[in-house]
Amino acid sequence: MSKTTNIDEIAALSDDELRRKLNTVQRLIDNSRRKRENSLPLETDYCYLVRESEVRDARRAAHAAYMEKTGRGYPRRGDRRRRMAQ
Repeated sequence: MSKTTNIDEIAALSDDELRRKLNTVQRLIDNSRRKRENSLPLETDYCYLVRESEVRDARRAAHAAYMEKTGRGYPRRGDRRRRMAQ
């Protein structure tokens, strides 16, 4: 990642790519600290990546709660059979 993080590029990452970048940047921060180099730009990038991950997790949880509330959630296979038997 660069020193100036592009938020739009982060938002376009898949969940797997985001996780990979988080792990990579964390490793780079650790290496920089061990070498006693300035890790501030990497830490800034890491914060943007963590924030995007948190936003996605919150969105996923809100969507699941909404689907549960409205009854539009897809029943699991076993649940559907039980409901049909009732």
